[in-house]
Order: sequence, then C-alpha cells, then structure tokens
Amino acid sequence: MQCFPELTYSIFVDGELPPQEAQRVRTHLASCATCREVVAALTAENKMLVTTLSELAADRPLPATAASHPAWMELFGVASVLALVAVVTHWLNLQTSTGAANWLNPFTSEGRSNFAFNLVFYLSHGGGNVLEQLASVIGWLLLMIAMVGGLFALARHQRRFRSGFLLAALAIAFSLPGMAIEARKSSGILTIQQNETVNDTLVASAETVEIEGNVKGDLFTAARSIVVHGSVSGNIFSWSQNVEVDGSVGGSVFGFAQNLTVRGQVGHSVYAWVEFLHLEPGSHVASDVVLGSQEASLQGKIDGGVMAFAGAVNVHGDIGRNILAYVGELNLNSPTHVAGGVKALVKRRTDVRIADGVTIGGPTEINVTSYRNRYTRPGYYIWGLIGLAGAFVIGWILMYLFPTFFQNTSRAVGAGWRSFGLGFAVLVGTPVAIILVALSLVGLPLALISLALYFIGLYLSLVFVGSFLGRLIVKSDQQRGGRSLGAYFVGLVVLFVVVSLPVVGFVFKLLACCLGLGALISQLYRTWRPATA
Repeated sequence: MQCFPELTYSIFVDGELPPQEAQRVRTHLASCATCREVVAALTAENKMLVTTLSELAADRPLPATAASHPAWMELFGVASVLALVAVVTHWLNLQTSTGAANWLNPFTSEGRSNFAFNLVFYLSHGGGNVLEQLASVIGWLLLMIAMVGGLFALARHQRRFRSGFLLAALAIAFSLPGMAIEARKSSGILTIQQNETVNDTLVASAETVEIEGNVKGDLFTAARSIVVHGSVSGNIFSWSQNVEVDGSVGGSVFGFAQNLTVRGQVGHSVYAWVEFLHLEPGSHVASDVVLGSQEASLQGKIDGGVMAFAGAVNVHGDIGRNILAYVGELNLNSPTHVAGGVKALVKRRTDVRIADGVTIGGPTEINVTSYRNRYTRPGYYIWGLIGLAGAFVIGWILMYLFPTFFQNTSRAVGAGWRSFGLGFAVLVGTPVAIILVALSLVGLPLALISLALYFIGLYLSLVFVGSFLGRLIVKSDQQRGGRSLGAYFVGLVVLFVVVSLPVVGFVFKLLACCLGLGALISQLYRTWRPATA
C-alpha cells in the first residue's frame, strides 16, 4: 500500500481524520515501519507542545475576574466600542448644520463617495494604461486570496500558525518598495517658499499647505486648505476641504476634497471625487478628467476625454476626445468644442442641453434610464444560480478542509442574541473604523486589507447560516459526508429564497449577516486564543 502524505499523518495525530480514513491509516502503519516513525515523531511533538503550554499556563495563572468571564464577552466589548463609534459619528452628522465636514463623514453621500474614490485611485496610481492596471489589480487579488488561503491552512495546526503568520508579515514588510520621503507637519500654515526645492516626495500635514516653490517628487497632503502656486513634478494626492492648483503639475491630480479648483497646468490627468470641481478658463489638462461630484464646471482645455459621475456638469471649453456622462444634468455651452462623441445617461432627454455654436466631432447618444423589476429579468435568476453554486462550492471546501471549525461556527449561529449582537456591532462599526484608518496615508493599505476581509466575512456569514438552516431542517450533525453536504445545500436554497423575497428579503438578509458574522468572529477568536488548561 502507498504511504500517506505527512499532512495526513499530522491530521491523524490531531484526531481529526474521519473514522474510515483513520482506519486505513492504522492498517498501513501496521505494515510500514517508516511511517510509524513519522507518526511517533509527530506524536512526540504534540506532547512536547502540550507540556510547554501547560507549564506556561501554570507560571502565569489568569486572575479570577478574567477567568470568570467567557471569551465572547471580551469580543462583545470590543465590538460594542466599534458600534459606539458608529453611533457617535452618526449623531455628529445629525448635529452638523454647516455640512463642511460631510466629506469626512461616512454617513453622508460625500463621505462614502470619497472613500470609494480613495480606493479607486490607490489601485490606479499614476493613471496608466487601463489594461496594465487591470492585470496588476487581478494579480494582487490573486496574491491576497493565496495569502488568506495559506493563513487558513496554517490555522489548521495551531503550533505552526503564529510562526507562519510572522514569517508572512516579515516577507511582506521586506518586499515593499522603498522611496525617498520628506515629511513636514505644522499646526498652522506650512509653506514651501518660492526659492525652495524639495527633491523628494513630500508628505505635508497642516491647517493650510502652500506650495510656492518646487517639489520634484509626489505631493501627499492632508490639510483644510491646499494651494499650489509653484510646481510639482510628480502627482498630487490631496485629502482636504479646499484644493487650488494655480501652478503646474507634471503628473496627475488626485483630488479627494470638498472643492477642487484648477487654474494652472496638469501634465497628465485629473481624478476628482469632490463636491464641486472647477476647471477655470486658461487651465490645461494634458490627458483625461475623471470626476465624481455634485457639480462640475469645465471651462478649460482638456486634451483627453471626460468621464463624469455627477449631479450637474457644465462644459464651456475644449474637449480633445469623448464625453461619457452618467449625470443628472449635462449642459454644453457655446463655444464648446468636443473632438469626439458625447454619450450621456440621464433620467430625461431634456436633462441634456446642447447650445447653438457647440461643435461635436463624433456621434451624440442620449440614453434614458428606465426601471425594470428585477424579478422580470432573466439575468437576475442566472446570477442567483451562479451565486448559489459559488456559495455551495465555498462551503464544500471549508467543510472538507476545516470540518471542526465549520461545524462549530454553524452551531454558533444558533446562539441567538449573542451572535446577532456581536455580528451587528461588527457589521456597523467595522466600516467606520476602516474609513477612519484610511484617512491617514500610512493606514490606507491596512484599510484596504481590512475592507477585503470584511467583505469575505460578510460572504462567509451567509454560508454558515445556510449550513445552520440545513442541519436544522435535515437534522444532520455529521462533520462531513453526503448527508451533511445535502443538508448544507438544502439550507443554502432556503436561505437564498428567503433573502430574495420582495420587501422583507432585506430584513432577512440583514438578520442572516448579523448572525453569521457574529458566529464567525466568535469562533475565530476562540480558535486564535484557545482556552488555557
């Protein structure tokens, strides 16, 4: 008989192999001395680990007050803090009358739009070729999936998890590219004087940042007001309330602000997710303008095209290529010249106004949005079946790789208010925490990783709720096997039907997400921090 892999023997020693497979391993060990030595070594390693942990636990006993509280209460406390942050932020939003800070508030459309743009321009740094960026993003996503899968595989064996996690963290830290950065900070006005040159990338933080001189690298800045009268050879990344570019920018302008005004020269593109965008007469953008705003006024010269997601766009200048507008209102005023075509998606045809004297080199296409009930679209059912099949495959893989974890998490869904309360706190509080972290330049990569994990957790929450429903309906308690797989499929079908119901479907989906997310978080916490003997 062929020898089993070492991983199988490790699972056998941990006592996690199914009975039939474990019996086959015992039969093989009876006739193979080499494999018996491997199993003996793994058993000795386990015993040594248990002894070491027992000694550590004896040397550092837990206080009586800490031992009297279960682990879920600690988790619930952390999640409650996150929920409190969300409530306080929402309260501040209700109490704010000026609206000046809405661009920082995740509970307003400006705040959500700002974070969305933050994500977009971080992934598309420099505004290069679209296909190249797409390939890069897909590669990073695959890398992240592989890393998460590797961490889960390591988590199967507690003794190897933490060392593997630290090794991965060190590998990522040493693989990040280095760059020359000069950081400057002020509580008032920070000024780069007219005769001053900064030869590195500049990270500036102040109440007001004024660039009168030259910055040879990129400019990263977070301030209430930013004014560029000099020149920036690289890109400008701005998180602020007001941004004014009167000088020259060699790269692109990434505006994440309430107001963005360009009067000077931009050597590449303008990516603006703002409340108001103004390209003043005399301004020049050498490539494209991509904007998301409440209102935009384009009066300068744009050599490339315009892609607009806005409430209202007013054009009074020269556009070198096409205009693609998903807007509430599009006004082309004379003497606007568009070298390419115009394509607009609006609610009414009268929302597009083209004045006399406007010249358009390409075709003009005006599409009117129309509402169609999702239940009358075949694509809704096709994508529903694809989603059901994907969830089934994901659950199948988890059930096979981590049977004990999968079963325990599914059971934890039945904890009721405990799982719901924890899940609701994490569901509401985590996005707020992510946005607050993303507002800092250093915290942006961490925020993106956290956001990806957050969406993965939301997806898996439905998987575990489906498993819980299946076990409840079929009354199966097997970890693996055909009966448990069939029960899981039945539960998924019931869950997908319930959350797709009109009106009440959203309520059931919210309930399922909270229950599943709470069960997942509590079980991950117990796995990461097992109870000491």
